[in-house]
Amino acid sequence: MNSNNIGLRPLEAGSTILMSLVVMTVGTVGLASWISLLSARSSHINNKENVLSHQIAELNSRSVARESLYSRALTIRQSAPRFISMPNSDSRTIIPAIKESVFSSAKTTNSIVSVGQGNGHGFEVEVPVSMNVERAVVASGEPRLPSSTYSRNYLLRSRSSQLSGDLIVMHRPQSIEEKGQRLSGNIRVHGNILIWDPKNIFIGDSLRTSTYMIPTINEFNTTKPIRDLDGHYFPPSNFALLAMTSGAVGSGSAFSGKTDVIDPLHETSYSIKESIRKIGCTSVKGNVIHNNGRGITSDGQGKIEVDLGSSFLPNIHIEDNVTEVHFHGQSDFVFSHADSLPAVAVIITQSSESVLDLNRLFFHGKSNRRLVVAVKKNIQSSPYDVRYAFTKASTNPLWRMILIAENTSFKIHEEQNPTGQVTLKGGIATDQSFEWSENRNKKLKVSREDDPKFLEYLAPRSVWIESYSNQN
Repeated sequence: MNSNNIGLRPLEAGSTILMSLVVMTVGTVGLASWISLLSARSSHINNKENVLSHQIAELNSRSVARESLYSRALTIRQSAPRFISMPNSDSRTIIPAIKESVFSSAKTTNSIVSVGQGNGHGFEVEVPVSMNVERAVVASGEPRLPSSTYSRNYLLRSRSSQLSGDLIVMHRPQSIEEKGQRLSGNIRVHGNILIWDPKNIFIGDSLRTSTYMIPTINEFNTTKPIRDLDGHYFPPSNFALLAMTSGAVGSGSAFSGKTDVIDPLHETSYSIKESIRKIGCTSVKGNVIHNNGRGITSDGQGKIEVDLGSSFLPNIHIEDNVTEVHFHGQSDFVFSHADSLPAVAVIITQSSESVLDLNRLFFHGKSNRRLVVAVKKNIQSSPYDVRYAFTKASTNPLWRMILIAENTSFKIHEEQNPTGQVTLKGGIATDQSFEWSENRNKKLKVSREDDPKFLEYLAPRSVWIESYSNQN
């Protein structure tokens, strides 16, 4: 009987050993490759972490430079150089001295892509900032790497809000007491309305505008939407406003939306009174007779007359004891040439010592001359509105004017204001109320001044910051 051999033949045993060795070899190579891959991946992650850390350090340096400029350079005449050391780091940021105020800068913008409200126009002060950003040490014991050096240009930009398209700006009142503002009447705004304090303002239902903005989404719940030019309610165009200021006010934040630009108590670079005194102006008091043949007269009883057709008319500061001011436009012939007349600014200030109170402002006829009218009453002494009207007008008169009002509410003088459309080519800024007629036959059209010329230098400015990488 034959018996079966159940053991492995030598050939089969050799094959099994060989396959085992192959599997072991492949497994060892695979394990080694996997370990090598993990090591490479770990090294990649560490390097990427160092790169990201370095990028964050660079962004922090840029943010520190921006915040320093916002807090120390925007509302003052000059600033000393700053050397900023980042805590727990060898990173350094160097900001050079700034020798002029952006509010008074006469340097126009370069041909860069602008992201601010100036839309490529206005004035600027260039501040080249140097940033030395520390490099992270990859491992302990390795030599410290030299810091990276970056250069970035910060542009302190300025331009009139009205010339930039904010045709009506409702600032926050300076008074601590919350006093409701009113913006009402049959007004058509072919541009933007900026409302800084929406919870304390009444918006008339007859108002129409292309766009409007408010500072925060929280305050939108306390005000109603505004109608567009077609009469439909619509929401604000955006809530996040670019940080900007027209100058510091009191002890509060310069970026709170308050304004004090006509005649601040202290000398500042954003004072309209100071700026027109530098280039030349005539001072007139309402209780003193004045008539020097240059287009400005005072009867000594509080009545002031301003001839906007006079080619000799200077900038004017009307101080105290005035009850009414009459602005006279131009005849048809002079109107057609008034575009070539120099722009002028007329500021009217009233202190607590004034015996007479400003209560009337009249605009007679039409005017094609660029004009800034700025009115500031004493906040304690005069709670009364200024009544205004466009009188003796031809059909649908045009006035090229930027109207600035502080501590002064404007209300239409209904009886003196004629039927028809008045076009205000310029804009309005106030920290109180501005009220126009609700009469459907009396319309105020506010449009943008598209050819400001020297008005750029006379109109009060807003300032903000833009920046770009220095490639030099």
